[in-house]
Amino acid sequence: MSLTLVLFIVSLLWLILGSIINKLQQIFLTEPIVALITGVMVGPVFSLITLAPEQQHQVLEWGAKLTITMSLMAAALKMKHSYLMTHKQMLSVLVLGSMLLMFVFSTLLVKFILGIEWPMAILIGAVVTPTDPVVSSSMISGKYADKYLNNNIKSSIIFESGVNDGLAFPLVAIGWMLFEPAGIDWSQWAVKDVGYQNIMAAAAGALIGYLAGLVMHKAHKANFMSQKTLLSYSVGLGILVLSLLELLHMNGIIGVFFAGLLFNRKIKKIEDLEEERVQEAMERLFTIPVFFLLGMFIPWQDWLVMDWPLLLLIPGILLFRRIPALILLKPALKQISRWPRVLLIGWFGPIGVAALFYAIHSLKKTGYEDVYIITTAVITASVMIHGLSSIPISRLYHRHDVNNVEGDSEEENNEDSSQEEQNETEGKAQMAG
Repeated sequence: MSLTLVLFIVSLLWLILGSIINKLQQIFLTEPIVALITGVMVGPVFSLITLAPEQQHQVLEWGAKLTITMSLMAAALKMKHSYLMTHKQMLSVLVLGSMLLMFVFSTLLVKFILGIEWPMAILIGAVVTPTDPVVSSSMISGKYADKYLNNNIKSSIIFESGVNDGLAFPLVAIGWMLFEPAGIDWSQWAVKDVGYQNIMAAAAGALIGYLAGLVMHKAHKANFMSQKTLLSYSVGLGILVLSLLELLHMNGIIGVFFAGLLFNRKIKKIEDLEEERVQEAMERLFTIPVFFLLGMFIPWQDWLVMDWPLLLLIPGILLFRRIPALILLKPALKQISRWPRVLLIGWFGPIGVAALFYAIHSLKKTGYEDVYIITTAVITASVMIHGLSSIPISRLYHRHDVNNVEGDSEEENNEDSSQEEQNETEGKAQMAG
């Protein structure tokens, strides 16, 4: 009965939200917000569906894992190779610098607002560090985002949220080690958590993505494939990489993103990625269910027990986790160094499905429920506040940075033209071969 009811409600949400998405954006609502509220009504409010805590965590973990996989694959398919190459230095600083600073600021906020021990503060700080590609995508998609945000801003947000989801794993692993009797084994952390589980996972994912793109190219050339197989092929590739790397005890999250980047790079020469709007389809397919499930299972009674410190922590995290990090990095972010852009990207760093996945995994590793309780409260607030503010903030940014829109458009067009010329040259070389 419970599963049937979940499927009924989720499918109904797919249909309704797909029909009125433009109207929702007019009142500043996003699909994650509606799904979350619906889950709250079904679960905590009316208790239509109840599961034991262990079952809740298992369902949420797999839901989060699959959602991240599809969202990262969709994010990778949106990226333009020309943008990555042109802005690689800035993107490296943005990803690595902001992630480390967000980790430090989040840890300090958790420690001194909640007054908990350092190991738990470090673990929670690491869990809420990554920005979320699922929520970010809902914030920078649609006609209002297209109107107010240029493609370079969107690409920066998408790339950072995609990469730091996986790169946060070594930071979370440090938190886990703090609860072990032997403490932190730095050699194991460097070799296993960083080297094997992340660097090799990224390399393996990139190789699989490249080979998948090569196979698709050859299959199309030989007329073995339909012109409308990109959605199923991309979904299959994402799940394949995730499951394979999980079997090898690697970080499947970062592997999926790099697989998507190399797959995208290979098929850009032969496919029109917007033809099927595959990115939006992949994201919506999993985003709505996972936030519906989160709404059903939110531990609101545990939130009430924590009282005002948790209420104070939420705005502290949302305001002082990321914006100060971007301000400190401003001198090194030359392409986005104007104040409106720094503040915009500083605000567009929501906490969502990646943090949920790490929180549940941390609960299983340590047995401490506080990491799950606190993280779900922050996620819920982030989904609501970032979602509701995305269009007003984008509009405000556009108003203050409007003098630079024409220059940005010209820069983007030049990058696109250069990429098209490169693809045309490669295509001619392949035909000659």
